[in-house]
Amino acid sequence: MTNKWIDSRDADYYFENLAEQLDGYGDGTMGRYDIRECPCGSGKPSQWQFDYRGIELCRTCDDCHSEKMSRYRDEILNGYDQSDVDEPIEPPD
Repeated sequence: MTNKWIDSRDADYYFENLAEQLDGYGDGTMGRYDIRECPCGSGKPSQWQFDYRGIELCRTCDDCHSEKMSRYRDEILNGYDQSDVDEPIEPPD
């Protein structure tokens, strides 16, 4: 029985996908961590900002980071659980 954590095919797949994220996809598109000019128009390099679960929110640079990130609720940036999102289904009597 092969241990899936040390299976060389898994390692190859992992590093292949990691290379795509870091270096683009080889077809002219950009990878997740490639440096790009910020869409705010400052001309500065930007990077992706992520929510608590690792989902991409927006790209920011030093100039626009505070303004763009202030649009998101604290629960999105710092995590939440079921108790934070529970809402009553029926109105209280």
